[in-house]
Amino acid sequence: MKKTLVALAAVAATSAAFAEVKISGFIDQAYNRTTLNGATTTSIGSNIIGQDQITFGVSEDLGNGITAYGNIRVIPNVSEGAVFANDNSEVGIKGAFGNVAMGNQYSTMWGNLAAADATGFGGSIGNVHSSIQHFTVGKRNDVISYSLPTIVEGLSVSVEKANGGASTGVGDGTGYSIGYTIGGLKVNAAGIKARVSAAIDAMENGSAAITPTSGSTTQTSGLAASYDLGLAAIYFGSANSKNSTDADIKIATSMYGVSVPFGAITFGLGMSSSSVTKADTSTVKETGTRMVVKYALSKRTTAYIVNGRSKDNGTAVSSQTGLGVTHNF
Repeated sequence: MKKTLVALAAVAATSAAFAEVKISGFIDQAYNRTTLNGATTTSIGSNIIGQDQITFGVSEDLGNGITAYGNIRVIPNVSEGAVFANDNSEVGIKGAFGNVAMGNQYSTMWGNLAAADATGFGGSIGNVHSSIQHFTVGKRNDVISYSLPTIVEGLSVSVEKANGGASTGVGDGTGYSIGYTIGGLKVNAAGIKARVSAAIDAMENGSAAITPTSGSTTQTSGLAASYDLGLAAIYFGSANSKNSTDADIKIATSMYGVSVPFGAITFGLGMSSSSVTKADTSTVKETGTRMVVKYALSKRTTAYIVNGRSKDNGTAVSSQTGLGVTHNF
């Protein structure tokens, strides 16, 4: 009788349909020493990537070359205990028709900025080009996106629509991305048009906040390019934002850099500048430099040293040095 029950249980287990969940992510922690306008603090936290992440991913083959998939991503605050925040998560369907996804996603402009950064995009001190994110080009809620199938080898095209959920249209936005890769050359153009909802600090060094009118429309466009020469890779990017209601509010940013591998060691140097014109027509200009040296301890674990420095209007100065480890799983 016992053997029969065991056999029946085994048959039931093997015939039932179970979703296979893949868990992946990364942990990035560093000892950081930060100086802001002469005041120095030390901390433990994410640095080179800018956060930690855990992804729970599932997929199912629907037949006829169509796959359904879903990802739930969370950001654990490793240095402060079990504190979690949402990261980009989505459910989608992909096939010969392309890829359709809905959820919380990083914008096309965020990816464009990352593609132009020789040090890896984390938005930390020295990455002053990240000020362009302040016109809602970072992570977006309630997004539906569509990526075209490959029509021309090396060409990628995607569009997105964000929904703010407000009758006034605040938080709504549309975006696009067009990329082309041939050999070691990668070029990408992106843009986003969005209805802003709140004021937000523009620069790293404590400058006064940008104060766009709630519900006003901003337009952001950018270009990123990189070329892998084999011995080194070079990077360039630029982006511009303008508020159509508050015509005086503008952000212009540019960046360039180089990444050089030496066996297990990779050296990255990025330099960027950003200019912000506020509603009162005053202008804040910032320059920054960020250097990263990575050492691959294994395929999944990397030790690194990072140093970033930025300056507002030639006077207010911030800097940061970090020594850390990133582990992928």
